[in-house]
Order: sequence, then C-alpha cells, then structure tokens
Amino acid sequence: MKHTEEQRQRAERARRWLSRYRWVAAEIELLEETIKNLRDAYDRIASAFSALGVASGTPGDKVADAAEKTVTAEEHLMERLAEKSAILAEIERALDGVEDDLHRVMLKQYYIGEKKTWDDVAEHLGYERVFEKVIPALLAVAVPEKVCSEM
Repeated sequence: MKHTEEQRQRAERARRWLSRYRWVAAEIELLEETIKNLRDAYDRIASAFSALGVASGTPGDKVADAAEKTVTAEEHLMERLAEKSAILAEIERALDGVEDDLHRVMLKQYYIGEKKTWDDVAEHLGYERVFEKVIPALLAVAVPEKVCSEM
C-alpha cells in the first residue's frame, strides 16, 4: 500500500514521539554506568588516602571532588528517571487508544517493551515480518496536538 506524503510525515512524527522513551532509557543506562564508575573511583581514592593517613576535606581534595560528581550524577539520574516515568505513562495512554490489537501490541513491544528490533517483534508475534504494518500502526497513534506542532 502506498502512503501519501502527509501520512509518512504523520508516521514520522509518531515515531519520533514514541522514541522518546527509548532515548531516555538509553541515557539512564549511561548515567547508571557513569555513577558506578564514579563510585568505584571514589572508593579507590578514599582507600588510597585512608591508607596514607591523609585527611579529607582539604582544598582540591580528590575524595570530595569524586563525591560531589557522584551526587550530581545521581541527582541528574533521579530527574531523568522521573521524566522516563512521565513519558512512559503518556505513551501508554496513547498506545492504549490504538484500536487494532496487533498494531497496539507491536508498538508497545517495540517502543516501551523489551523488543529491540522490528524483527524481534515479528518473531515474538509469530510473523515473518511486521515492517509493512509499522506505518499503519504509527498512523493510529494519537500524538498530542501540541507535540505535532513542535515536531
């Protein structure tokens, strides 16, 4: 089935809008890894200074610097986790409004579920391919009007 230019543009807006959850989730993974690395660095530095009998809290103290970076990263992580939850709720509401069961399940599995590719979605649903169903599915998503004008 051929799609009009307007349909392709609407589908692209829906794709970008739905992809926000995946983008935030990827950023959160990076932040979690950064925090782990900062904590490891903090522990190594603190252990080294402790073994040398060096007091912490002096200007330029690497322990305090590592602790401050960790706290800042953790605060950013908490903000992003809250944003991820809000985006998830918004997307779930929109996807729950998709009438076609197959389209709804496909979109949920790909955009907010565990499936990383459309081939994974197809395999899970017992189809050879679902890609040709993606644009009709995206066209069924009610992207908030405010978002449409920004995209």
